[in-house]
Amino acid sequence: MNGSKPHFVDKRYVYDWYSAYRLDPDPLEPLVLTQQLTHRSRDIWNGSVNMILNTRRCDGKFWDLVKKYLIHPRVLEMIELSGLYGVYRSNRPSIDRSLITSLVERWRPETHTFHFRTGEETITLQNVEVLYVLPVNGNPVLGDESIRTIGDWKNICQRLLGFISRPQNFNCSSLKVTALNADMLEQLQLPNLTTQEIIDQMFIWEPYSDDLIESLPDYCRIERDIWRVRAPIFCWDIVEVHLPDRVMRQFGLKQTIPTPFLFDATHFHHDRKGRRNTNWNMEHAQRLPLWNQRLQYVCDAPVNREPL
Repeated sequence: MNGSKPHFVDKRYVYDWYSAYRLDPDPLEPLVLTQQLTHRSRDIWNGSVNMILNTRRCDGKFWDLVKKYLIHPRVLEMIELSGLYGVYRSNRPSIDRSLITSLVERWRPETHTFHFRTGEETITLQNVEVLYVLPVNGNPVLGDESIRTIGDWKNICQRLLGFISRPQNFNCSSLKVTALNADMLEQLQLPNLTTQEIIDQMFIWEPYSDDLIESLPDYCRIERDIWRVRAPIFCWDIVEVHLPDRVMRQFGLKQTIPTPFLFDATHFHHDRKGRRNTNWNMEHAQRLPLWNQRLQYVCDAPVNREPL
């Protein structure tokens, strides 16, 4: 102390300083991120979650067949006509569970975006078309969830597959899809093609340059006019809202304050269980006009010339 008097700190000052600068995982403004109390990030902050998430996938057996058998040209033609050829050519994607866990911790269902320190990012229609060559324009994937009889399934098999499956494959009003493998394996041939380079570049969080877009085949950018459309996307019971106005930097444009999005907290509780005989066109009748008039909801902004 060199002969000087001890220095006593005012406890009130220490408390005030701690209150002003203490760390808090909650959003500064709760009007947008309204689900923080139940979000995974809060559990991590409290030390109650430290495990890597398990993943579930339903395409494993399909890719095993792709690797083992060559595909018949007529089947390949049907895949191309369905618009799924890009998915087929991409091959089996590798699953990085640690990466997925990190992304889940950053995902906010209130805005349908990942919240990173650098800003918000999300998977856009542009990503879907450029990476998987999937069609992103057209009618919603909806239909009538009607109950089919065994006779209906036999007619469908004959019309689509060219044969009627064995009687034991039918169960009341359903058809055992996995049992069809035994009926089709002798004719199903798929090539062993690997394009892992495409998968490795799926999570590049920078906008595609104009030069890159122009260098792509036409089928990778044919629907570029709707890449920035702000509208709901449908697949039977699932309704996801495409919100490009929150991630304009992914398109090389300036990011401004996005339009508020009305989040439905019960959104992820909906499924098709017990919903037989449901006409999903009628079920989504209020939201369908937003997609049908999608060209009126294309988001735009000035070109961003600042470094990202």
